[in-house]
Amino acid sequence: MNFTKEQRRTMKKALSIKEKSNKDMMLSLLQEGETLLKIAKRKDMPSLSTIHRWLRDDTELSERVALARSQGALYWVEMAIDLTTQDLKPQEVMWAREKISTWKWLATKLLPQFSEKSHISTHNKHEVVTISWSGTITKCPECGWVNSKEIEPKVGGLPEGGTDKTEH
Repeated sequence: MNFTKEQRRTMKKALSIKEKSNKDMMLSLLQEGETLLKIAKRKDMPSLSTIHRWLRDDTELSERVALARSQGALYWVEMAIDLTTQDLKPQEVMWAREKISTWKWLATKLLPQFSEKSHISTHNKHEVVTISWSGTITKCPECGWVNSKEIEPKVGGLPEGGTDKTEH
């Protein structure tokens, strides 16, 4: 079937509007804690491979998805909190504990404020960190050892001669 230039332009515009609508819907669902896998299974949404192509081709969308996922992770943190306040039957406790454990793990991976690791970030790739100390130990208070030679710090490790003579 042959379409006129105007018909093709109209169809392309309609597809563009539908795609933008799908992207906005995807972001909303991610913020509500849905996974991309579940979103792609919806009848009104594109396939997972199409969503992945969007993310590959559109850096801004990829960043928005990362933010939406973080917001969605907060949803799961709130779900965990709600679950801990419910009265559960004894046979439901283990299942609830597993859910909470999974949601907690997810939060530590997606949300820095819940991470058990310290995060250090810098925007300056050429930042230099200098660690220094002042003063020297010339005598060990416990055994009476005396430092017979001052060691000059050298870049790259041990002083000339290859061994650290100050150890006792």
